[in-house]
Amino acid sequence: MLFRSVDIDHFKRVNDKFGHQTGDVILRRVAQELGKVLRSSDVLARYGGEEFVLLLPEMSLPVAVEIAERLREDISTIEFGEEILADFQVTVSLGLASLLPEENHEVSPGQWLFQQADNALYQAKHGGRNQVRVAANRSSQASAG
Repeated sequence: MLFRSVDIDHFKRVNDKFGHQTGDVILRRVAQELGKVLRSSDVLARYGGEEFVLLLPEMSLPVAVEIAERLREDISTIEFGEEILADFQVTVSLGLASLLPEENHEVSPGQWLFQQADNALYQAKHGGRNQVRVAANRSSQASAG
């Protein structure tokens, strides 16, 4: 199972500079772009103000990273057509985490998966935004420590 957390970079600036109606247009367009890659078994949901989560069962991590990078690129090239947004580029940061069936967690697997994707998203944000970061799974963390 794979979990992806997606956050629109500097979204507060969008609402402050262009207004909430423009922010809503951006949210809808980003959601449409994210939805283009979904299979029937995948789930896309808005989480919080400008954050989305994707649950991608039975997808390998390398494929998910490839898709995440393509989404990041595609979103950065969205043209909104409104004159007010002419000089503004919308970008996203993505955090990915995978849950292997054999892993044992002290917290629920869903909670652990969410925390790991959120940590990876935090790394992407603090690493300069507009990038994809992958959280290590529990077994690779144990072997690294």
